[in-house]
Amino acid sequence: MARSLISTRPDLSVVAQAPAKAILSGEHSVVYGAPALALAVNCYAQARVQSIESAELVLQLTDLDRCFRYNWPEVIKRAEDAESRYQRFLLGNCPITEVLVGTDDLYLFAIAALIKDLSLNHCPGILLQLRSDIPVGSGMGSSAATVAAMLIGVAKLIGVELTQQRLYQLTHHAERLQHGRSSGIDPAVCCYGGLIHFSDGVIDPRSLEFGDGWFLLDSGKPAVTTGVGVEQVRKNFAGSDIWDEFSQITGKMATALREMNQGQLIKQIRLNHRLLCRIGVVPDPIQQLVADIEQAGGAAKVSGAGAVAGDQAGLILVYHPQLSESSLSHLALQPLKVDCLGAWVQNADSVDDLSCDGANDDY
Repeated sequence: MARSLISTRPDLSVVAQAPAKAILSGEHSVVYGAPALALAVNCYAQARVQSIESAELVLQLTDLDRCFRYNWPEVIKRAEDAESRYQRFLLGNCPITEVLVGTDDLYLFAIAALIKDLSLNHCPGILLQLRSDIPVGSGMGSSAATVAAMLIGVAKLIGVELTQQRLYQLTHHAERLQHGRSSGIDPAVCCYGGLIHFSDGVIDPRSLEFGDGWFLLDSGKPAVTTGVGVEQVRKNFAGSDIWDEFSQITGKMATALREMNQGQLIKQIRLNHRLLCRIGVVPDPIQQLVADIEQAGGAAKVSGAGAVAGDQAGLILVYHPQLSESSLSHLALQPLKVDCLGAWVQNADSVDDLSCDGANDDY
């Protein structure tokens, strides 16, 4: 296929990034209004946004080696179609897996929402390059981080400063299409950074003094998406009082963090894990892994949606204050490092002229 040159303007470019997230307590229950504790970790999605001469949007998904280009009416139409499918999903007439048809749908929807929010009558030519170090499908909020970085970058390029609250609202609005019934915790952490207490859309930043002994372990990409898992849990437990039990654990976790009570932290994480097993989001191999960690004196749980099928469950949160004395050296544990900045725009390097296929890859 012929390649066409994209004429860029290096003097008009920005680079933005947003962090991944890990949930300490409250996954799934947060969808039903229960509180959750979550924090941003130092793994990032990045958006490089640059002005181009042609009045169109060029989207490069670097990690997938895909490139798309559209005129602005196409962007708006694709976003409207995606919203229509989402409304059908809410009515039970469309599975969540069919709301976002193309790999680019989520990003087109988010950009279109930003354009509408800013009441732009004229859209400039934009080259948008997206990449991420966050494992996709791991429960670390990769889609929310990518959307947040993209939105704050595009807004900056056109001369608009988005507040954290507005960025959160726009990112959450797009996340609905990815996860079905998004609580908003992923975009909250990705936009604000640090440690937050989240309940019914209320974002409450907390102290970051939570001690040593925290680790992350990637158990592999789940066989089904977060949206599918959330819907299955909803069918089986939407009216259950189990969410009250989750809420109690989150409250005790917050107290244990504040008091640096290692024994209580281990106890509450273990209880949280057992509740997640009860709602069916911890595959048998992961339950055995957690049992091994508990036998070694620590505690662990899935940190995210987990999985309702297959053997892998994405991100695992591990707490073991005396890890050096344990028998867990065979696990690929990564020390948990907190990001305190959230989504932000950094200075961009100069970008050379780039080339892109003359037609969209997926259509």
